[in-house]
Amino acid sequence: MILAAADSNAWLLPLLVAGSFVASVIGTWLMIRRGRRLFLDVPNARSAHSVPTPRGGGIAFVAVFFVAATVFGFVAHTDLRADCRWIPLAMFPLALVGIVDDLRGLAPLLRFLAQMLTACLIVILIGRPLPTFVGEIGTAATALIVFLITIPIAAAINFSNFMDGLDGLVAGMSAVQIAFLGWWLDVPIAWPLLAAVLGFLVWNWPPAKIFMGDTGSTFLGASPVLLGVLSNAAPAQVIAGWAVTAPLHVDASLTLLRRAARGANVLEGHREHLYQRLQSAGWSHRRVTLSYAAVTIACAALIAGLHATGAVAAVVLSLSLYGAGEIYLRRRVSSQGA
Repeated sequence: MILAAADSNAWLLPLLVAGSFVASVIGTWLMIRRGRRLFLDVPNARSAHSVPTPRGGGIAFVAVFFVAATVFGFVAHTDLRADCRWIPLAMFPLALVGIVDDLRGLAPLLRFLAQMLTACLIVILIGRPLPTFVGEIGTAATALIVFLITIPIAAAINFSNFMDGLDGLVAGMSAVQIAFLGWWLDVPIAWPLLAAVLGFLVWNWPPAKIFMGDTGSTFLGASPVLLGVLSNAAPAQVIAGWAVTAPLHVDASLTLLRRAARGANVLEGHREHLYQRLQSAGWSHRRVTLSYAAVTIACAALIAGLHATGAVAAVVLSLSLYGAGEIYLRRRVSSQGA
């Protein structure tokens, strides 16, 4: 029986990886054709693109991953913390709201409620079953813990959405994050997810033929949390691994804090993220995307080599490079004004 389980795992994962990549490439291509009618993103004053481009490409890779996770959950034999068949259920509210938002737009409150619901489902379906929480620490403490955990998850989801403004940017950084966390935390289901994202990136790489939309960006924002919760690694290792998201989160969070400090509406669209200002200063989509991906790779290398110390170094590196970017842009403005 043990040999049969090992055999099934040996062929299943490569098959799911290859199938997810091919299905994502084809599915995204179909979304390009369909998106010209249903999901067309027309440029506005905040856009970094000048040609109407379909969005909603995230629907393809999310759907592909849901199928892969379900098959993996039914067939594979692993010691993951939770059955992968729960993944589509836990992530479904986020995907559904993302699709509706890509089609016609939704109020921020409805999007936030869906993000909080998804965060709760990740915690109570995949992290530890709700009855276990209640039985160990009581109802009131369980409610408080779930609430406190879901706030940073919802923030991570939103930060990924905020950063989805250039061709290949979020998909490229997320591919690095998923690859690293799949290895670092030993989560096999990360590889079909990575394959699905790379299949989308074939079409999203600069110059992009399609954008991922809210469906894809919010899903990718939750993915590092999902992989961490699935893993049986020690909490310290999981937290250290999450530092690989620092380049994305530093830009998103510091921009948000800067806008809040001067009293700007933090829910209003803008072009004040560092990556947006670099592109406005003349950097190409490709240059910005490769730069952010390279910093993410550097963070992964620091964590892999130095563990907890590397996680701190990854955050420091991201903060330092953000500051260097600010200095570069200010000097550029000064030289142009001189």
